[in-house]
Amino acid sequence: MPYGMYKSALDRLTTGLAAELYGTGVSVNSLGTSGLVMTPGVAVVSPHTPDNAPVEPDDAMPEAAHMLCTSDPATATDRIVVSMEVLGRPFTEGPWAVSATF
Repeated sequence: MPYGMYKSALDRLTTGLAAELYGTGVSVNSLGTSGLVMTPGVAVVSPHTPDNAPVEPDDAMPEAAHMLCTSDPATATDRIVVSMEVLGRPFTEGPWAVSATF
């Protein structure tokens, strides 16, 4: 199945479940990577990626997940975010930069 379809379904699940659980003390968020994560699979295809493709630090996802999980559920719910933005270090250039998506 296409990646985009699954990603859209996850985003819709996040917002729908967050709406249903709002006010219960449970937060619902979706966290994605901000760039490439250097896994063995990425290493194989990396010669074919753009030179300016950012590589996310290994600790970015766990740190961002921890920040989301320890945030106040009243203020940190219904969020569809990427790791480096949660950490306050968004990629400002390249294909993953927010400016490149608009």
